[in-house]
Amino acid sequence: MGIDVVCGIFRENGKYLIARRPQDADLGGFWEFPGGKVKKGENHPEALQREIYEELRVRCQVGEKLGESVVHQPSGDVVLTAYEAERLSGKWTLNFHSEIRWVEAQELRAYQMAPLDLPFIDMILMRQWPIRLKDALALKDQGRIEEAIDLLYKLGDQNPGVGMIYYYLGTLLGEANRDDESLVAYEKAIAGDLKGSTRQQVYMGLVFSYWQRGLYQRGADAASKGLSEFPEAMDLRLGLAMNRFGQGNHEEAFKTVLELLAQTSEHPDIQLYRDALLYYLEHWKPS
Repeated sequence: MGIDVVCGIFRENGKYLIARRPQDADLGGFWEFPGGKVKKGENHPEALQREIYEELRVRCQVGEKLGESVVHQPSGDVVLTAYEAERLSGKWTLNFHSEIRWVEAQELRAYQMAPLDLPFIDMILMRQWPIRLKDALALKDQGRIEEAIDLLYKLGDQNPGVGMIYYYLGTLLGEANRDDESLVAYEKAIAGDLKGSTRQQVYMGLVFSYWQRGLYQRGADAASKGLSEFPEAMDLRLGLAMNRFGQGNHEEAFKTVLELLAQTSEHPDIQLYRDALLYYLEHWKPS
């Protein structure tokens, strides 16, 4: 028969609560997210609220389930379920643990955590970046651009695959006239997990940045790659034309621009000659 255990993930002032098990207990000296075994007849929130009060003399509210961790044993699996939790009342008091600490999310790996608790560190870090991203944007709104950039650089180092972080980093670097760094950030954003319209915007930002710097081949490559993902994106078609022109492919560039003009302009004078433009493009013969 398995053992059902719960723990609470408490976050206050940007830091997370961990507690150290006493030396005379199982896994003595290891750190953990506080909690304990679920008794018969209890649901998980009830068990967690009871355990937190018994061990730390705090009344808490149990929030969203964070995840599960399992250890397989001959006598049965031990399943630890973690929940976000919030202190409602009471003062943190040691009734079981030898010590408690509040630590930054990125510092959790520095502690010798109990094996069942280790997987929750990754889950916390994955949830942490949106909170820190909001902090960076708040700094930007306060005019503290350099502080926001420093924070986004740190977030990017901690979450290298999160394209949204590099998207905002590229935007702020551009505002700070740090254009070369901005270009690198946008490249990392595209290499990450960006999706949808934001990804399309970053492609266009890259295409335009390459064109500005005279890096026409890289701009054309980025536009072509973007069009393979967003074939209806007319801004990327224009960006491709701009870089093709820079490469000396003038006729191809002009043809694309005229085609876009005919397809997209709502000006009555353009619409009057739309059919003529499309006929001209259909019968275009390079000199």
